[in-house]
Amino acid sequence: MLLHSEINKHLAALRLIEPAEKIANSFASELAMCAFDSAIDAHWSAIDPGSDAESRALDDPRMPSMEQLTNSGVLRAHAINKLFDQMWVIPRAHALEGIAHWLAGLDNFSREEWGISGEGAMRTMLELFDELEPYEKQVSAITIEPDRRDSCCETLAALWKSSLTHVFPLPL
Repeated sequence: MLLHSEINKHLAALRLIEPAEKIANSFASELAMCAFDSAIDAHWSAIDPGSDAESRALDDPRMPSMEQLTNSGVLRAHAINKLFDQMWVIPRAHALEGIAHWLAGLDNFSREEWGISGEGAMRTMLELFDELEPYEKQVSAITIEPDRRDSCCETLAALWKSSLTHVFPLPL
């Protein structure tokens, strides 16, 4: 039950990140477009204060080049875009690390206690493993810290030995 709740907590974070990331990145793109439009408007206001957007021809030689448009406003928009991209890295990495360490702890515990892999134990006792499959590749790429893995293993072993051996049958 502890393993289930710990992994579900991290899975919930991953499930929330994906839609929020799409919304925020869309918002960041809108901000970038606004900054780009503002840069064009600022350029035209500087060279032709009385003109309006409809009177400007695309082949006007005064049309700004990309170099002219990459002013502080556009660069700020790029920075905003990068910030929105980066803001999801830490919570995603944290969730994946949590899952990886609990799975490694389960693997150690179930091999010592039952002589089967953690995956075998999880597939026998919990339906949760199917929910982890979309993240399997990312989780397997995590470098496991032995102290964290051992802490998870010890927690599972202590709970099992103190109160749960009579509740669940041994996985086969």
